[in-house]
Amino acid sequence: MPADSIALQVTDLHKSYAGIEVLKGVSLNANQHDVISIIGASGSGKSTLLRCLNLLEVPDSGHIQIQGETLNLYAPHGATPSHKSQRKIESIRSRLGMVFQQFNLWSHMTVLENVMLGPCSVLKRNRDEVAVYAKSLLERVGMLDKCHSYPDNLSGGQKQRVAIARALCMNPQVLLFDEPTSALDPELVNEVLQVIRELADEGRTMILVTHEMRFAREVSSQVLFLHQGEIVEQGPPQQLFNDPQSKHLQRFLASVNL
Repeated sequence: MPADSIALQVTDLHKSYAGIEVLKGVSLNANQHDVISIIGASGSGKSTLLRCLNLLEVPDSGHIQIQGETLNLYAPHGATPSHKSQRKIESIRSRLGMVFQQFNLWSHMTVLENVMLGPCSVLKRNRDEVAVYAKSLLERVGMLDKCHSYPDNLSGGQKQRVAIARALCMNPQVLLFDEPTSALDPELVNEVLQVIRELADEGRTMILVTHEMRFAREVSSQVLFLHQGEIVEQGPPQQLFNDPQSKHLQRFLASVNL
């Protein structure tokens, strides 16, 4: 595989809390246009892995590479990264768009202001140009008519669609989704999944932690099954869902609705 086709490469990622190892040497490659779904039981380390990819949590050790830029991670005993490492963390994080479970919108800002904040504040882009782009993204997710509304006046599904537009406004090379429908009422789930499906159809590179098994089967190019901090099984969705090899994955699939 040509090096320039690799969007994100993670090697031997470890993370512990209070002496308990949550991630035990996780490695993964996301190529351009891949949609990788991460599945597993609660407590398997899925959200921790995603937060480590975006460096919201600093792993204890491992390597993260995004389009040729590598960050070697060593934070023994929770040591603070050096200034040089911090700059590289910020550089890598700016290329990864994150969509959270709980939306994380600023309640005192309008929808449009929320979407514009990152490009204007972090990337120092021209405000007028960002506003035009932000409105185009809000239109894309069906939220342009709410651009002057505040988050408290939106449904959960609307908030999550705004959060997706906010992530897209940073022009990320990889989009990360941390169970984006888990906080939604059942009737609102499909509107968010439809937006993610359209992004997959556009060829966006995405890594998605999800409990929506049918959705993972339909949109993913690869599925990773995480169990107790380790990738136990991975491959195309047809392989994992139709012919699981490990007993852990077999038990997990038997416990969920497919």
